[in-house]
Amino acid sequence: MAGQPKPPFCVGFAAESENLAQNAKAKLARKKLPLIVGNLAQDALGRDDSAITLYDADGEHPLGRGPKLELARRLIGHVAALLPPGK
Repeated sequence: MAGQPKPPFCVGFAAESENLAQNAKAKLARKKLPLIVGNLAQDALGRDDSAITLYDADGEHPLGRGPKLELARRLIGHVAALLPPGK
């Protein structure tokens, strides 16, 4: 989707086992996405909480650790702030 001439706002995910920042930044560039959500898979699988970091053209934005539902709300808030008004 992100490679289309007029792509919608796409968010990618990078569940990594190591080198989170390096791998997430590489995926961000390779997939031509505006935003990647990254986490360490071993810290999230089978748990009610996690820690995520957002990666975009402006750098890294750690959202911290917390319940997965709360992290989802923080992610949606971040995405909403990136969208132009009326979208």
